[in-house]
Amino acid sequence: MDRLELAKCPQSPTGVHHWMIPMLGAHPTGQCKFCGEERTFDNT
Repeated sequence: MDRLELAKCPQSPTGVHHWMIPMLGAHPTGQCKFCGEERTFDNT
């Protein structure tokens, strides 16, 4: 799956995920504020 497909969020008014990342670190976990999907980010 490509990055554009992964970015889509059907519940968002803009059609893409809006990530809330509550903690810092090398691999924080974010959660979409519209659909609740989780994603781990790589900040290294």
